[in-house]
Order: sequence, then C-alpha cells, then structure tokens
Amino acid sequence: MSSGEPTLSREHRDGVPTLVLVGDFDLAAADDLRAALRSLGSAGSAAPQLDLAGVTFLDSSGLGVLLDFQRETEAANGAVVLLAPSSPCRRLLEITGVDSLFDIRG
Repeated sequence: MSSGEPTLSREHRDGVPTLVLVGDFDLAAADDLRAALRSLGSAGSAAPQLDLAGVTFLDSSGLGVLLDFQRETEAANGAVVLLAPSSPCRRLLEITGVDSLFDIRG
C-alpha cells in the first residue's frame, strides 16, 4: 500500500461516532468516503466527528463530499466536527472559505 492510499476506519470516542481518514482523498476515493460518511451519519449522532490528522491530500472531489455531508447533517439539526485537520487539509478549507461551515477542533 502506498502512503497516499486512503483508509477509513470507524471509532467511538467518548460515545461519539468518529471516522478516521488517512491518506489521499480525491476523485478515486470519493465514493468510498461518501459511503463511510453516510454510515457514520446513520449512527444518529448530532455531531459526528471526522479525524483529519492523517489526510495527506484533499482535492475538490473530497471536499465536495465533506460539504455534502455537512449540509445533510445540518439539515438534520446537527454539525460536523473536524478533528485536527492536517496542514494540506486545513489549507484547502481556508483558501476555499468553507472552514467556517465546520466545527474545527485542534
């Protein structure tokens, strides 16, 4: 497995469903990410968490999936919590101006 190959794993941290993303999230990984987020969202938490510390690359496709998930969660009166976004991930969130749409911690 290359260092950029994406992996997704589910955890519960303090009773909150958390999806841990590691690697590159681009068009090739968008469908898997979307499916994992839908599964996480169906767990019923008002504030699902996404651990982005291990994200090495995020393109517009991956960002679009995150934004769709945020909109769906918000429509259900929830919020998406982004935990410790990596530098590349944080940079994309900031330059696109969407960082204000998420609850970013760390």
